[in-house]
Amino acid sequence: MRRVEANIGELDRVEPPLYTQIFDGLAITIVRVQEELQCTENELPFETVRQPTNGLNAGEEQMVQRGVAGLARVCERCIIENGALTGCLPASRTVLQEPREEVIFFGPRSIDVPITVEGQLAYISGGQAWMIEGNAINRRLLTFTGGLDGRVFDLSQDGRQLLFTRQTSATDDPNFANELWAILDTTPADPEAVQLGLNNVLYGGWKPGTAFTVSYSTAEPSTSLLNGWEAYNDAWTMRIDSRTGETLDFVDIVEPNSLPLYAYWGTRYAWSPDGEKLAWSRADSVGLVDLESGDFDTLISFPHFEPAIISGWVWQPEVIWSADSSLLITTRHGPPAGGESPTNSIVFDVSIMLQSVI
Repeated sequence: MRRVEANIGELDRVEPPLYTQIFDGLAITIVRVQEELQCTENELPFETVRQPTNGLNAGEEQMVQRGVAGLARVCERCIIENGALTGCLPASRTVLQEPREEVIFFGPRSIDVPITVEGQLAYISGGQAWMIEGNAINRRLLTFTGGLDGRVFDLSQDGRQLLFTRQTSATDDPNFANELWAILDTTPADPEAVQLGLNNVLYGGWKPGTAFTVSYSTAEPSTSLLNGWEAYNDAWTMRIDSRTGETLDFVDIVEPNSLPLYAYWGTRYAWSPDGEKLAWSRADSVGLVDLESGDFDTLISFPHFEPAIISGWVWQPEVIWSADSSLLITTRHGPPAGGESPTNSIVFDVSIMLQSVI
């Protein structure tokens, strides 16, 4: 019998397995496996932001800031078997330089056909906040420096206050980084916006039933996660001075935590119109916050939506209260319609929870 020795690496694959009983004529194959980290630097395209301004005539444009492309290092862990590349998996993504957006001002086209609007309508266009009152012709600009990111945009119940987030002015800040601002009185022709001293706000809005009180949840900017942030899943309220926006006091409703499935994406919150109940939603459940203990009470559970995860985002249901705060309405990921797995179900059902449940 001829003895043959072979060095087997930690990643090498032996067929049949090493525990197989040896016999005459047995063919043993050793697949040499190597793992290499391969990195490339890719250009990050800049975004072009077009902002309407009343300082230009319709059709006129003005370049305010030229865009600059960013740079990211993308690394993959590649498997090489017997000298041949068999596949690569994403390993890391590091932003070396954030892109700088290109900003172009343009003169908005006038509205020819008057459209009646009941009450007040606030909206974002070109990174600016606008308001329409009574008629679409009565459109006016509420902000003048732009940069609204749309993450928080909430008009108070009486239409007198507007809460919003805008991107930070520092060009080297992460894409998610933002600042919380408020307009304390929307009625003047040139309303003044004040910065509230909070950064990196993920969700936010005015707390119903309590004047000049803001509710919000925060996150930390992250270059290692594709979404750009890692949520704290916290919930706070903050009362502000009605004249200056100065912070008067904070209330910690839910402490920072990593409890939810796909916690990095964040927990979505919704106050009831009477301000007495706080609903929450996650990738796999909906419930209420115990306002005394800060605990999460689950009302319904369902499988997460796997196609969203594969595409790099997390599906979460909206939670909406009825006007009298007696009903909680949401969408839940339903059971499979055919042979697909529960997490790949294409069914989404509407669920209504009654006062007796909530």
